Amino acid sequence: MTTAPYQLPRGTTFYFARHGATAANASNVRCGGDLDVPLLPIGAAQAQAVAALIRTRALPIDLVITSSLLRARQTAEIISITLGGLPIVLEPLLDERRLGALNGASVPLTESLINADHAPPSVEPVPTFQERVSHALYRHRNAVAEGALLVSSKGVARMISRVLDIAEHVPVSNGGLLEYRIGADRHTCRPLT
Repeated sequence: MTTAPYQLPRGTTFYFARHGATAANASNVRCGGDLDVPLLPIGAAQAQAVAALIRTRALPIDLVITSSLLRARQTAEIISITLGGLPIVLEPLLDERRLGALNGASVPLTESLINADHAPPSVEPVPTFQERVSHALYRHRNAVAEGALLVSSKGVARMISRVLDIAEHVPVSNGGLLEYRIGADRHTCRPLT
């Protein structure tokens, strides 16, 4: 695995929210970064629940950095408004992995193709995707080090864990919130509820 081309300071904590549910999520079909779809009403409610969790836990978030995809932007906007108008920065490098011909296909039936070293040619290669996410973290390293909230898709959360050499992947559901901590010897990721 590659590692980030920089080191976040020890003690850094930042947060990741997965966008709320879309029709593709509800149908359990693939929806990559090359499809731009809106949230369902339940997805908007999930975004409000993330904001409520942030407020209840008094998380020190004063900036939202979001994927440029509509589902992530809508989630970020709901969180921002609910928390009193936090500034939002759009970052296309945080867009979900481009899935090409696998968009619209069943998630369970394509799991082995998605995770294979040799995915179909229309699918963005994992190393390219990982490097893109790494560049996003590097571009926003100061904001990340100050506790920014990143809003994107589950594939991006998986790549953040890879970039930070977090061995155990923590799955994140729609409207889920993760906390990343940079330690002296090891970094961690855990879900917040």
